[in-house]
Amino acid sequence: MKAMDLVNFMDTPEMQAKSGLKRRIDILTAQRWMKKLNYHWTYDPKGLYVDGHEWGDIVTYFQNIFLPRWVNIKAQTCDWSNGQLDPLPHK
Repeated sequence: MKAMDLVNFMDTPEMQAKSGLKRRIDILTAQRWMKKLNYHWTYDPKGLYVDGHEWGDIVTYFQNIFLPRWVNIKAQTCDWSNGQLDPLPHK
């Protein structure tokens, strides 16, 4: 994402209505906002992927909410990882 992308995004009627902005933000404002949000300008030939899997709030959510719920419903799901195409085991 570039600062100009943020400028253009914030200039849409929907975002102006949500943000209360009356004018288009300038590029320096967009750069300051991106810096405050901890965005970094880097070159990555493979592309940029950010999933936040190591952030404290994400780790807490996965350990305390997502994984316990997954354990509770796992018995009701189909697992095709064993190579079988039949979703339900025969009894």
